[in-house]
Amino acid sequence: MMNTHSNEKHGLEKAAICIFLPLYNDRFDKRFRLVQMTDRPDAILEDQDGTRIGLEVAHLFYPGGREARLLLRRATGVHGVQTFDRLIDELNRLLYKKAEARSGYACPYPVLLLIRNASPIWSGPDFIKARDMLRAPVGVYHEIWLLARDDKLPGGPHLIKIG
Repeated sequence: MMNTHSNEKHGLEKAAICIFLPLYNDRFDKRFRLVQMTDRPDAILEDQDGTRIGLEVAHLFYPGGREARLLLRRATGVHGVQTFDRLIDELNRLLYKKAEARSGYACPYPVLLLIRNASPIWSGPDFIKARDMLRAPVGVYHEIWLLARDDKLPGGPHLIKIG
């Protein structure tokens, strides 16, 4: 039986996958679909030809945990001052943390990493401008994608390849 934290994590991962798949499929004229949620990687996807890929999902929150608690309704109030440089540092830390975790398991399929930016402040265009600040690990994931809101489309998603 999954605990509340596991259920919440699973729900967040599935929601990110549901946003990611149409964007990814449109970009590559593919029709990947979610076949199975697993532990390592988080999901197995399959296209119309039977090709499978693994998908590892992570969420980017501002460091310190306050933003995560606010967004997940575990706290009330305001977050405080945020800087984009600190969020980028957290993204780089998260990329290497996920690379280290990936080295701990085998998967028979190529594995993609999807990072979903949870920030209500920073959006896709901010990350595009900061690409030269990103330090994606090489050779660990087949592809690394960042999912962020797009200021031009209220609440709309923006899919950015970062590795």
